[in-house]
Amino acid sequence: MKTTLELQDVIIRLAEKHGFDLNQSEHCLKLYLEGFMSLVIERIAPDQISVWHYQLHGDRMRDPEVVFFTGKKQWVPLRLEQSPGVCQFIMTATDDNTSIETIASIRQADLTRYCRIWAHNLHRQGWLEHSRRYSPMFTQQGWLEHSCR
Repeated sequence: MKTTLELQDVIIRLAEKHGFDLNQSEHCLKLYLEGFMSLVIERIAPDQISVWHYQLHGDRMRDPEVVFFTGKKQWVPLRLEQSPGVCQFIMTATDDNTSIETIASIRQADLTRYCRIWAHNLHRQGWLEHSRRYSPMFTQQGWLEHSCR
């Protein structure tokens, strides 16, 4: 089972920079950086975090989304999803969400390499230094939160 310390480190540092609690249930952080697709970090289950870029062209599209199992000291990538409709389940969490089961070990190694490249790109693009948190928008009806999904 491969882990991805590089992307884990980038996500933890982004969360700290923007005052985001990675342990809070059903909570998301949306970031933007001029010239790049927005980045979302979201707690989707007790021991799972989803990280994804998205673009909005009428519909939200994940490009890509990676879900991590965070119940161990080092995060393990579980699945990769890209819009439209491409989803690769590499591993799955057990029903009690305390451990994981491998579905495709070769693809899990590939996904881990992909996450390392993504971490390098986020770092090189300046997300840690220059990203900004989306703020709620005010409309005539009141405050409109930016939903993650």
